[in-house]
Amino acid sequence: MCRPGGGIGRRSRLKICHSQGCEGSIPFPGTSLSNAEAFLFITHYLLIITRDSAIQHLCLSLSTSFCHMDEKEKMNFMQEAIRLSISNVEEGKGGPFGAVVVKDGKIIARGSNCVTAHNDPTAHAEVVAIREACKFLNSFQLEGCEIYASCEPCPMCLGAIYWARPDKLYYANSKEDAASIDFDDQFIYEEIAKPIAERKLFTRQVLRDEALLAFEKWNASIKKISY
Repeated sequence: MCRPGGGIGRRSRLKICHSQGCEGSIPFPGTSLSNAEAFLFITHYLLIITRDSAIQHLCLSLSTSFCHMDEKEKMNFMQEAIRLSISNVEEGKGGPFGAVVVKDGKIIARGSNCVTAHNDPTAHAEVVAIREACKFLNSFQLEGCEIYASCEPCPMCLGAIYWARPDKLYYANSKEDAASIDFDDQFIYEEIAKPIAERKLFTRQVLRDEALLAFEKWNASIKKISY
């Protein structure tokens, strides 16, 4: 996947899977490892280098058990996102969408759809959760984080997620499920793909030369913080 201005994820990642079907992703050595990632790396490293069948069996068993535990944990995080979506409807606060941001195995932010409650068309669950997570981390990036959304993100939220640069995204309901209850964002995908002149929203470029000055100042600035 590519990130705006540099590609999603700066670290090279090594994909791990074994015969039991469990799959994970850990950084190469020399980067920051969580306890879970370190455990997986050491276990798989021993599995590769050792010739002792007993140690190999132990490593594989430990890795399999860990992945099963990890999968259960992921389901718990998704259940929380789903709980938020249901609660939001029951309490009349907004649309049926919830999201959580997870880092190092803990939920650090939650979000529910607040479009009508806040009169904010951008206050989708994923965006709300991203805002809260960034405040919590005091950062404009969510590297090392995972996002769990009760529904497949809309184009706006997907864009926000790419800009936030989490490691992973999980969702429950599909965009087709959302369309079935009149949350259909397919037309936005279609609009993006059209030439500007053919879009339903009137769009016209004006004063480009004047606007380019800001870009030139950005390129030359020693105060900028790249993102």
